Amino acid sequence: MREFFAFFFRFIASPMGVGFLLLLAALVCGWRGTNWWSRVFLLLCATWFYFWSIPQTMLWLGGALERDYPPVALADVKPADAIVILGGGMSSPTGAMVYPELYGGADRIWHAARLYKAGKAPLIIFSGVVEGPGAKQFLRDLGVPGKDVILEEKSGNTVENIKFTKALCEEKKIKKVLLVTSAFHMRRTMYTCELAGFDVTPATTDHEVLCWREWSKVGGGGIRLFLPSPNIFAFNSYIAKEYVGLWAMKLNIHGRP
Repeated sequence: MREFFAFFFRFIASPMGVGFLLLLAALVCGWRGTNWWSRVFLLLCATWFYFWSIPQTMLWLGGALERDYPPVALADVKPADAIVILGGGMSSPTGAMVYPELYGGADRIWHAARLYKAGKAPLIIFSGVVEGPGAKQFLRDLGVPGKDVILEEKSGNTVENIKFTKALCEEKKIKKVLLVTSAFHMRRTMYTCELAGFDVTPATTDHEVLCWREWSKVGGGGIRLFLPSPNIFAFNSYIAKEYVGLWAMKLNIHGRP
């Protein structure tokens, strides 16, 4: 029941969920003959979807998430006992698929391999129930020996990522950890680590909002930042999920590590 409530809460609190409720309210008002309120809710719905569909919203809200975790050069990363990658950004081969399918967040795998090959840690731990086999295959393709990759395959969300990975590190006497995840996801991850008493050093990657900000400085700004895009709406939904997840954790709505 708690899992269902958490899923329902995340949907209702998402840009799509709120927009759906506004549209539903407009339809109900129109059906009941209160056309004035129907138009009000339709206007709110259109405004809401527009807000979450423009790059400027991504720069405002996503930039706030990424601000404290800028890119760090390899030379400035201190060595550790292990590199921990949080799942996301790819899928494992299944059925007709021969190789892992990579999405935007696959920067996490690339960056972990980069850290490993730079000698920053002798071991990589991948945390995630779905992507683990594909991540190990991809890391091998990037030159990381399979013997130096450990899969934590029980976790299905960020809270479980930290909970099970912390237990694994304690079991293997791993003290210093470089934690790799996307920049917009790092704030919620670090807060989860703080609650779990898991001392980690962020090794942030996948600075998508920062890339957009730099792009806007060289000719992609102006009116383009206020033109709606379905791709931007999808990414802004991930950003909204981070804020919702952070506050849900603070309010202990879906559990803590």
